[in-house]
Amino acid sequence: MLVDSCGRLVKSLRISVTDRCNLRCTYCLPGIVRFSPADQLLSFDDIVCAVRAACRLGIDHVRITGGEPLVRPGVPDLVARLKRETAVREVAMTTNGMLLGRHVDALAGAGLDRLTVSVDSLQPERFRAITCSGSAEEVWRGIRLAAERGLRPLKINVLVLKGMND
Repeated sequence: MLVDSCGRLVKSLRISVTDRCNLRCTYCLPGIVRFSPADQLLSFDDIVCAVRAACRLGIDHVRITGGEPLVRPGVPDLVARLKRETAVREVAMTTNGMLLGRHVDALAGAGLDRLTVSVDSLQPERFRAITCSGSAEEVWRGIRLAAERGLRPLKINVLVLKGMND
């Protein structure tokens, strides 16, 4: 079993499947960024192997993150493999929601258990100003589709920025 420095059991693991993102949020990627070459990322086989090993140490929840995980091809297949080939009880994902509408059926079919969507503002102009290119309408379309497909619980996060979206 894994125990943190405060004596708590560690039951969850976050896995970043990419450092890339389809947005350039002012608080996250405010300049020129050099991303890792694709051949330096863990393969899905490597990720499944690592999660299997983590499960033997007591991990039973996995959260897929990024950058933006849905920019990496095949993420719904990874979700399905983690559900099928490891002992995790729950597979979750955090996304900015821009590609959610395209992938929601595949994610639901793969057995995704939890979904968290980061939404920087409800106002389209403010959302675009913070993300530098995003569409609040597209994110909300993905959220509605996720709810319709039964991807619940569905959580929405916001990073509150003084003077921007507070």
